[in-house]
Amino acid sequence: MKKVCKSFLLLAVMIFSISTFAFVCFADTTDSKKSISFEYDKDDINSGMENTVKNISGMSDAELEYYINNYVGMSKKAFESFKEVKDKGIGTYISAEECKIKEYDDYLIADSVIHFKDEDVKMTAKFQYISDEVIPVDIEFSIISNDKDVSIGSKMSTAGLNTLMGMGTVVIVLIFLSLIISLFAIVPAIQSKKAGKKKEEKITEKIVKEVEEDELVDDLELVAVITAAIAATENGQTDGFVVRSIKRRPQNKWKNA
Repeated sequence: MKKVCKSFLLLAVMIFSISTFAFVCFADTTDSKKSISFEYDKDDINSGMENTVKNISGMSDAELEYYINNYVGMSKKAFESFKEVKDKGIGTYISAEECKIKEYDDYLIADSVIHFKDEDVKMTAKFQYISDEVIPVDIEFSIISNDKDVSIGSKMSTAGLNTLMGMGTVVIVLIFLSLIISLFAIVPAIQSKKAGKKKEEKITEKIVKEVEEDELVDDLELVAVITAAIAATENGQTDGFVVRSIKRRPQNKWKNA
């Protein structure tokens, strides 16, 4: 039984290790970086994003409303995004950190943390190579505290789901193994029960056989006595009859009268 328990624990550890390894491999595969198809200057992108946020943060509400109402496409979206952030009370502009760039096949994403007096804002810009130039095609602003909440919540939910799936798999396997181990105690009991039953049947057969033999001996003696009695009444001759069976007559009803 000790060997079975050790094997059981080893299997559980192996299952947990394999599930963890598979999760790590999947995470690494999904976050793999792709090579970009064009060249760019990181300093130009960083300075361009810094100048953009300086200009837009210095605009009044009336100016932002004007650009929102009179611009289209990427520019309109950028002004709307910054207006939503500004209305939440970020304060005045202080500085901008150096941007971080993620490369993809035919575009890149640049993120920069912009420090305002009351809140930090993340500026995200998408750049593509169009007409021999690397130009922004999408700009968006968001408050970093909100992004952190969303990011942490998303990570926690994903981690919780993966944990539940892993633990559920391990629990199911453990239950299955425990059922198999429990059979080790049931099978010998069933076998011993069957063996005892067979032994009882053999004993019963032996007793029945002995009883039948005793009855047969008794019948032979009874046959001899009856034969002798009949022979006495027939002047000692027994050639005219053969005793084939002896049956007990039912109880005389006259005794009860």
